[in-house]
Amino acid sequence: MDIKMKTSLTRTFYKFLVCLLGGLCLSVVVPFACMMFASSIGLVTLADNNERQTKALVPILTATPNVSDIHFPTGTKFLRLTKNYGYIDTNMSEEEKEKALMFAKTGFMDTSGKTQFIFITRDDEYIVLQYVIGSQYLNAQFNQYLPSPEIMMISLITISSLGVCVYLTVHFAKELRKELTPILEATKEIENNNLDFTIGHSKILEFENVIISFDSMRNSLKGSLEKQWRSEKAQREQIASLAHDLKTPLTVMQGNIDLLDETELDEEQKLYLSYAMSSSEQMKQYIKILIDISKASAGYQLQMEDVNFPEFWKHILSQTEIICKDKVLSSKLNTASSVTLKQVFYSA
Repeated sequence: MDIKMKTSLTRTFYKFLVCLLGGLCLSVVVPFACMMFASSIGLVTLADNNERQTKALVPILTATPNVSDIHFPTGTKFLRLTKNYGYIDTNMSEEEKEKALMFAKTGFMDTSGKTQFIFITRDDEYIVLQYVIGSQYLNAQFNQYLPSPEIMMISLITISSLGVCVYLTVHFAKELRKELTPILEATKEIENNNLDFTIGHSKILEFENVIISFDSMRNSLKGSLEKQWRSEKAQREQIASLAHDLKTPLTVMQGNIDLLDETELDEEQKLYLSYAMSSSEQMKQYIKILIDISKASAGYQLQMEDVNFPEFWKHILSQTEIICKDKVLSSKLNTASSVTLKQVFYSA
């Protein structure tokens, strides 16, 4: 396999990290740039813009005789008071007037709110200016119904940052899953005992090395199984040949036994002849089993069958007797009591 033009897993994660940092930077820069653009075209004011404009009015209000000639910035409100703190003119609400009057009399101001006050002394009156801390819309309706521009910008930064993280995570996870697909498919094929398949490739170097190892293991395992299959095939052929070779002398022996059975025999000879017939039938069964094993492509499988135990035991005893007579030996059968035998069978 060709592993050229591959990228390492470390480089892939570095790429993910760079894309993530770049996306997060864009998530911050773009909303901030939109805020600056909205400020440049007159849609919103910056955080300290209202404060600077209001403080710039202080010397103008001090020196200008007619206050009605002065244009107040958007978001700046005023309260004109007599020297005895009586109302002259204002554009504040009742609640704002009470706070402004308290500030004029005592100098107390709630610094936790978004509004601040400035006290101005003129020749014949006092003026209290109220300005807003933070950015705001130049459209009064926007200020009434929408969150402040700062909150909008922070919300946009938060949402876009989360969106970038989710998108990049899902995208790179999908890419890694795609590169892992050849390994997963190869593993599944091997689990299904299928070694005759073509393995894919991966663009990631570490994954490609694993794929190469899988392919090498597949080839080795395939060669080993083919060698084992050929060996088993040769063994089955040898067993089949041996079984067929055994059938010829067994047939001759069976023919001779049949001829002997037709002659006049005494009781002992008839007994031995019955032993020979029984052994001949046994040999036929063994040869049949050998032939069945040699023909079975997936190997010979044992099968359960019912056995007449008394007949089976009688056959075992007769075979034992034949062997003992052939070896000039005597056999003796010892059995336990019926109670002991019952205990053995019941505990089985």
